[in-house]
Amino acid sequence: MNSVISDENCGVDTMLDNGFTHTYNLASDKNNVESYHGGTAPTTGYLKYAIDHILTLNADLNVRSFYVLNDAALYSVSDHLPVKMSFYK
Repeated sequence: MNSVISDENCGVDTMLDNGFTHTYNLASDKNNVESYHGGTAPTTGYLKYAIDHILTLNADLNVRSFYVLNDAALYSVSDHLPVKMSFYK
């Protein structure tokens, strides 16, 4: 989902208000980097600035890790960095 949290009438807030949980909040291991970079190093503060999200309806999901892959080699590929999440049963 491409949406900033807490923007008025944004899609991610609507989904969170309707039972979805952000996997970033469930992750036992995570980094704190936004996913949009605009060609320069991204800002620290994932939940404040991120516009790329992975949501789940299963609030009991065992999320092992949630990472924004912050590598300068990826800056030329897109203005968004990849978001990777792993979980286990």
